[in-house]
Amino acid sequence: MRIHTFPTFERELQEVRTLTGFRVPPLTRGAVAWFRDLPTWLNQGEDTALDGSALVMPDPSLNLSLPYPRDELLLALFFGVGTRTSPRDLTTFASTFRIDADLLDRPVSVLSGGERMLVSLAKAAAIKPRLERLAICSPFFWLDSANQELVNEHFAGSSAADTHLLVLDGEQPDTGSPPAEQRMSDAVSEASWTLQMTNISQVFASVTTTGLIQQKSLDFRPAKNAFNLLSPTLLTGPNGSGKTTLAKILAGIVDPTSGSTSVSTAGYSGHARILMQDTVVQLFSVSAREHLEQVFKYDKDRRRLALETFNRLETSCVARLSRDFPSSSFAESDGEGTMLQCKLSLVAERLAHRPPLLVLDEPGWCLSRPVASAFVKSVAEVAHSGDRKTAILVISHQSGWWNDLVRSRLELAASQGTVDIVETPA
Repeated sequence: MRIHTFPTFERELQEVRTLTGFRVPPLTRGAVAWFRDLPTWLNQGEDTALDGSALVMPDPSLNLSLPYPRDELLLALFFGVGTRTSPRDLTTFASTFRIDADLLDRPVSVLSGGERMLVSLAKAAAIKPRLERLAICSPFFWLDSANQELVNEHFAGSSAADTHLLVLDGEQPDTGSPPAEQRMSDAVSEASWTLQMTNISQVFASVTTTGLIQQKSLDFRPAKNAFNLLSPTLLTGPNGSGKTTLAKILAGIVDPTSGSTSVSTAGYSGHARILMQDTVVQLFSVSAREHLEQVFKYDKDRRRLALETFNRLETSCVARLSRDFPSSSFAESDGEGTMLQCKLSLVAERLAHRPPLLVLDEPGWCLSRPVASAFVKSVAEVAHSGDRKTAILVISHQSGWWNDLVRSRLELAASQGTVDIVETPA
């Protein structure tokens, strides 16, 4: 397996095109534009490298098209080996990717992002015998430390496919604090906030011809009813432990099956706002500023505040990168339509609502470590300013990326549907 490392996501996608011939539609243009451009991408690829090539996209939801993991892997194995796979052999194969029998029969729609990436990698391994080349693009942001090892276990050895692992600077398995050349010289201010939780449970169900069927349930058990925390706060936990589910409950996106939560800071409370990891599905336009213009088309006050916030975030990010990494090139991160620009725009949109808490779900996704550090520090700097402060909650598997930033930590540990929540030292 050949490993390619890049300073920006945009350069990574350029290399995907070079290696495979795939002209991937820019993720940063949003879901509508991505699917609109998909036929063009496929038609262009027919004359270059579609035959014998496969690509694992950095957003695992784009890698899966069938309703159940069992369907995905059975079809992939049939393509890879040319014969039908028995249920026992499928279970054995899936277990090598830590995919158990229960997960095989769970709808893809209720899987966590990490579980979807595991299925994506298993699918790639299944078809690998029939490939001439395989490109795996930035998988580590979705995987906890135990599951990150699976990439090397399954793809590092010799195989029929010419395998390429494309990653961003600092993305490979987390080894703790950044090396000196990737550290930033400044710290950010802190802000106090309180998280209250009472008997929260969440049941995930799927719709069938006979009604709703329970597929998974999570019962959150905090070590105490109220956590008094300092922002920025880091939330960690293994794949499938309920990190994103908890964030969606705090943001009011998901109503818990039972129980209640409350978020408060600086004398006011309300729902959190959340920046999901799969940024691509949250954009309404092709540029950062146009997105804000569209979202707040009929609310000029919030539109003005969002654009001002975006400009502050952009100026802060560029200043940090220019100061701490003067010899490095992050030019692609400074232009319209890059992943960094999109994330800044989406953060500005959320901060314009002045929430008590902003959740950043794996904020380093599709950003190199230096750019991700500049991004989160700039967000915290802006969010903590003014009379009405917004606290920051970072959800990440790359916990070492944030050692010099976070002021408090929460950790989730799941076992048989029960999720313990404890505060650990920062």
